[in-house]
Amino acid sequence: MRSYLAYLALLVIVAFCVSVAVIADRQGHQHSATLQAGTGTSQFLIRPNAHRLADSPGGQVTFVDFIDMESEVSSALLPTLRRLRTQFSGRVTFVVRHFPTSTHPNSTRASRAVEAAGKQGRFDAMLFRLLESQTSWTGTDPQTAEAMFRRFATSLRLDLGAYDAAYNSPDTAAKIDGDIQDGQRMGVEAMPAYFVNGNRIRPRTYDDLANAIDVSLCAQRQLPLPCN
Repeated sequence: MRSYLAYLALLVIVAFCVSVAVIADRQGHQHSATLQAGTGTSQFLIRPNAHRLADSPGGQVTFVDFIDMESEVSSALLPTLRRLRTQFSGRVTFVVRHFPTSTHPNSTRASRAVEAAGKQGRFDAMLFRLLESQTSWTGTDPQTAEAMFRRFATSLRLDLGAYDAAYNSPDTAAKIDGDIQDGQRMGVEAMPAYFVNGNRIRPRTYDDLANAIDVSLCAQRQLPLPCN
């Protein structure tokens, strides 16, 4: 009887050890998959043709913002983006990607205007102009919106012939479509959509965003927080 009980106890111990090993192995594989997914996201977030509002020398920390030009959220968060660029100037690369949605009929047109201005080195200027004046063109008919964007191009002293060509170019449309597809791959559905070093950030306050960037900066230097 004792030998039988000892045998049962041994079976229980072996089963427990095996289950622990299996769980550990599964957790290890899950962790590895997470790391692989994280390291692979950069190709969807920062394409060679992605617009950089600011570049850091090392480029080790990146902040990517997907923008729907006609979204009130994108317009309202413009001061936040400017504040972040000032606070982290020279230390963080800030990237803007387009993500116009079907609920905003002029958002794609606005993205085309920004891209057309970008061909003449005025991406930032047109981006901020359109977001700041959003209430004046959102919801208007296409002809009115496009005429307004063209007036903005004139005020920025752009070559209007080159602007018109870029605005209507299939390459511009393809660039915007590519941004949308990358955003969808990253799970973007609505604004805001921020990514710090490939990780989606869902902030409630400005400090949430700034802290996420601080964490990444400290991690790159392998230093504990705070490391400023």
